[in-house]
Amino acid sequence: MDSLKVVPELFYDLIARVVPGAVAIYFISTAVQMKSTDFILNALNNVPVLVESSLVIVLIFLGMSYVVGHLLIPLRALSIKIARVVRPAS
Repeated sequence: MDSLKVVPELFYDLIARVVPGAVAIYFISTAVQMKSTDFILNALNNVPVLVESSLVIVLIFLGMSYVVGHLLIPLRALSIKIARVVRPAS
């Protein structure tokens, strides 16, 4: 029965952290005029077997998206606090 509780948590992490993290990585890489895969390929430059593996690149991108998604949480909380100061609730 406990395994059924893991599935919603997995989807929550996917939707709430990985998707915003991937979008942030896309916009940051676009802003610096670099492909998002170049970040990963530069890190894996010394190991050519890993560079050729699409699975490794996708897993690293998902991991990076998850971490960036976690880093965006404090920024969201800060933006909400600023919005409440600028435009208080009536």
